[in-house]
Amino acid sequence: MVTNEATGVGENEATLNGEVTVLNDTGIVERGFDWDEDSGEPYAQSWTEEGSFGVGEFDKYIDGLDDDKTYYFRAKARNNEDYWGFGGELEFTTDETPPELPGAPSNLVAVFDEGFNVDLTWDKGEGADGTIIRSGIGEYPGTVEAGVDIYEGVGVEAEDTDGFRWDLLSVGVYYRAWSYNVTGNSVEYAEVNVGGAGMALLSMFGLGLGLMVVGYFVRSPFIYLAVMLVMLGIVFMPEMESMWVQAAVVVIMIWSVLAMVKTAIGGRTG
Repeated sequence: MVTNEATGVGENEATLNGEVTVLNDTGIVERGFDWDEDSGEPYAQSWTEEGSFGVGEFDKYIDGLDDDKTYYFRAKARNNEDYWGFGGELEFTTDETPPELPGAPSNLVAVFDEGFNVDLTWDKGEGADGTIIRSGIGEYPGTVEAGVDIYEGVGVEAEDTDGFRWDLLSVGVYYRAWSYNVTGNSVEYAEVNVGGAGMALLSMFGLGLGLMVVGYFVRSPFIYLAVMLVMLGIVFMPEMESMWVQAAVVVIMIWSVLAMVKTAIGGRTG
């Protein structure tokens, strides 16, 4: 009686193999296998089949096994004289079940800081070891290898330190974030963009400055009131949270108030 190596070993399955090599003037009436998570007798699991068998190989497919677990087994056979023969004990280890791909990051947020750098924060995806963030100019990077590398690591915050640049005002910067673990990268992703409001911002400032010039010559408090409303609109543009932009707007608004008061009492702003 010989026990042969297990074949087809997977995460939860295997095929046990044995062979009857000698009959010694007897016939085999039952054959099978014992197996267990512990080595040696008694074995917790057993399987046999009855019939009339001769010399040759036989096998048994088993499933329902635990992943990443070592099992011990042996082949056995009983002859027509009711004598059991056993092969030597062998072992096999089931495959480890790989973790699933992680979920995408969530709550990805991008805001300007005082230096027009972009601060990014997010929540890790489910099952993620870390996060990869890439950026594109005017469009989102299509893959995890595309665009500019912004961040790769296990944290939940990062900073794009390129600072002020025309891209931010003209077409905007687009960020896309993927999760990763030992299995690979997430299929889904989180994304956010900032900037791209440059034309609107410049138009608003242009309108405000134009009204200031008109107000200087016309000397109408309503003109200065319009300037103030334009500046307020700039302050509340969601992309323009920079302290410097807001400071400039506040200065213009103070000038407008003083000019409006002076105009209202009949003076002229110089």
